[in-house]
Amino acid sequence: MKIEGAPKPSLIERAAASRATEPKVESAPPPRGERVEVSKLSKLLGEARGPEEVDTARIERLRDAIAAGTFKADAEAIADAMINEEK
Repeated sequence: MKIEGAPKPSLIERAAASRATEPKVESAPPPRGERVEVSKLSKLLGEARGPEEVDTARIERLRDAIAAGTFKADAEAIADAMINEEK
């Protein structure tokens, strides 16, 4: 496996840079039942997470394999996925 070029900033680094440029606004907490606004950082993290689809059948298969002691993690596939996520 070969890694080329300058690394892209990670999600955390992009969020920190975005947060550093946000103007600081001091305000009192809103009364109960009022509107709540999400920060730019939270929005970035939500976008990075992607859709909230859950494959319950896959989760159940993984649970069963772990419980049976037959689950084998593929370290190379995990490393490749982590690298591809940063591209």
